Amino acid sequence: SFQGKTALLLLLLVFLTLVLVLVLTEVRSQNFEDFKLKHIFDGESPDHLDCNTRMRLVIGKFSYVNRDRNTFITNPPRSTVLTDVKNICMNGALKKDNGQYTSTKAFLIVDCILEVNLQTQTVYQNGTPQMKSIKVGCENGFPVHFHG
Repeated sequence: SFQGKTALLLLLLVFLTLVLVLVLTEVRSQNFEDFKLKHIFDGESPDHLDCNTRMRLVIGKFSYVNRDRNTFITNPPRSTVLTDVKNICMNGALKKDNGQYTSTKAFLIVDCILEVNLQTQTVYQNGTPQMKSIKVGCENGFPVHFHG
């Protein structure tokens, strides 16, 4: 009947709205600890970054099926990297663009890039380390999203 279909569509709309709210809440609920795990490499050198090992940690913690790319910020020693990345959000002289803050200093970054090999398994390859400024999204004075 028409009323039954209308009620079903209304119920479906309410359900989809709840799912959307939950997804948006999950995206917004990242914190600096999550950001560090996803994007800060605390090794001594980018040469020691093993993308396969590191991406297994990220995928396991955040329940990703696979990510096609993930960027790690690495400038030894770690304390300098953490301080410098946090300062992106706290330094009033930095340019803010659509809620994203751009660093005034260059960071050494490494991309882990997904390469699917059907004969063996999914493998992440280390990209070439490069120096560049980065953009982050900040909440409460801390970086929580990496924008490139």
